[in-house]
Amino acid sequence: MFRDRHLGAALCLLARMRFRGVAVVVLPGSARAGLLLGVLFAVEFTLLFNALDLTTVTRTAVIFHTMPVWLTLAAHFLLPGEGLTRMKLVGLALAIGAWSWRC
Repeated sequence: MFRDRHLGAALCLLARMRFRGVAVVVLPGSARAGLLLGVLFAVEFTLLFNALDLTTVTRTAVIFHTMPVWLTLAAHFLLPGEGLTRMKLVGLALAIGAWSWRC
């Protein structure tokens, strides 16, 4: 079932791209970075799955849902040109507020 869902999502995405006239292109030199990101994404979810064995679901949910905050802060300091602007801070605050309100 897990693969079926991903296949369905990929087919929906490809259909939307075709409908909008967007070509599927892998730029030269980007395949390695894409594979690295895919592996990192898989490792992230493997670690989250393992975290469920070591702590409560609530703590794991907090870790998972605050990840964009930590990535945004890390990008501010580690990636040139990705500084926190006023608009990014407002978006981050809205995202945190919406998540907090939902819980």
